[in-house]
Amino acid sequence: MSEYTLVVLETSQIQSYIFNSNRLKENIGASQLVAAATEDWVKEAVSTFTAHNLTSNGFDDSKRIEDGQLAVEVLYCGGGNAVLLFKADDDARQCIRQLSRRAIEEARGLRLTFHKQSIQWDEPLSAAVSDALEKLKKQRSHQPSRTGIGGLGVTAMCASTSLPAVMMDKDPDDNWEAISAEVCHKRKASEAANKNLRKMIELPNNYRYPLDFDDLGRTKGESSFIAVVHADGNDMGQLIKDMKKDYRTSADNRKYIRAMRRFSENVKAASKAAMITMCNKLMRSIEDGEIFAQGDLPNIELKKKDGHYILPFRPLVSGGDDITFVCDGRLGIDLAVHFIEAFEKQTAQILGEKLTACAGVAIVHAHYPFARAYELAEELCKSAKLARYDSKRLNSSLLDWHYTTGGLYDELKAMRSREYESSDGKMLYLRPVFITGDVDNVQTWHQIQRAITHLQSKWGGSRSKAKGFMSALRGGDAEAQAFKVRYLDKDENLALPAIAGIADGVMWHSGRSLYYDALELMDLYFPVREKLSDVPTN
Repeated sequence: MSEYTLVVLETSQIQSYIFNSNRLKENIGASQLVAAATEDWVKEAVSTFTAHNLTSNGFDDSKRIEDGQLAVEVLYCGGGNAVLLFKADDDARQCIRQLSRRAIEEARGLRLTFHKQSIQWDEPLSAAVSDALEKLKKQRSHQPSRTGIGGLGVTAMCASTSLPAVMMDKDPDDNWEAISAEVCHKRKASEAANKNLRKMIELPNNYRYPLDFDDLGRTKGESSFIAVVHADGNDMGQLIKDMKKDYRTSADNRKYIRAMRRFSENVKAASKAAMITMCNKLMRSIEDGEIFAQGDLPNIELKKKDGHYILPFRPLVSGGDDITFVCDGRLGIDLAVHFIEAFEKQTAQILGEKLTACAGVAIVHAHYPFARAYELAEELCKSAKLARYDSKRLNSSLLDWHYTTGGLYDELKAMRSREYESSDGKMLYLRPVFITGDVDNVQTWHQIQRAITHLQSKWGGSRSKAKGFMSALRGGDAEAQAFKVRYLDKDENLALPAIAGIADGVMWHSGRSLYYDALELMDLYFPVREKLSDVPTN
């Protein structure tokens, strides 16, 4: 009978760690540290043991811990968690100590949570891993909150975290400021993040990735808005649970390891390929430092620093089924759509079955509290997932978004009740909308996109009428009908966009406005395409 020590670990409370700063450079560095902690650091710690299953390119499947030749085997790692199997309990403890110390020394403020337990090889490994992950989850929920040392009267306060400062550094405006150890580690890690990103998605020599939110794109004379996009694969937890059902006995232990490892690596590969595809689409839409708009919309002018154009896009979290990126506010929705479409295609090619995903897009002012913007994007993603579940169209990907110009923040449901309900109780939005899947023709991004294209090309010189129509829709059906008769019916250029399956002149469907979403996005949507003819018009 062979006994081993199973170790599972994860990075906890990563949202607050990554997104609690309005300095993009610090968000970038924090994301790099989170990714490194459960992948690079784990591999480096495992490599200190004499016998393991790692290679320079990944894993050596011919090396198996049950054969008695390995001190440790990495089952899988990355994406915020890792699972390892040790021959000796002392080695497991040593690895945990090593990773914990490294987090303190190189990623102050990052929280690693571990759980270890003994297992027998003649017991189902799938059940043991599932049990360990469940115990890790409970352990995480019972951990006491950790607060930093408040400092003394003679200590300076960090400009970002309010913790005691340990050194001076320059801010984006080249002014000296006091920073804490946590911020110091994040800013230092941003250099490695940039290097890794340039390696993953290579840019032309005259382009660079942004390090400041103000570099994400700004049109002269216009306010600067950014989009925070959070996308997450659908039913990933259920897929892992189903895998447990497929490998129920100890005789299946090795098959289970290979299946879990293959699934984990393939999902990472598909997500990475989708991100690259999306970024390449963006690059092909840029010429001479501008993203050209259709109609009379102003172009997106890329910022230029030290002779280099700054790309208006930056991944923050990637490498698994959930990703987060920031970009110019006018690009967020279309980039989210492109990512999801590419994710479906890449998973079908790499895994042999199409996986779907949902996305939330928060469009906010560049100086809006970033942690709140991310929370909103995450809540929008959950809203899309709930709509998918309620529709029972589980082979679909959905999108939800929210645009805010002020600092007032509330739960999504409360904001929509306050801001997107007509005086006669109708909803002014169709979202969440379906991106892919076997769905009807009304509540889809395709229909909204066609409506936006129509409005941008036909209503471009009538912005006052567009705003007036939005106000009329907020007033309810009677006011909207009166506005239509008084203004829209008298000018053929102000004809409402056609919607498949809806009679001309109809403005509501199942208690929802058919046009408010498109009207609101007239100035906020830029199609990321090489040719205008690629935009659907029928």
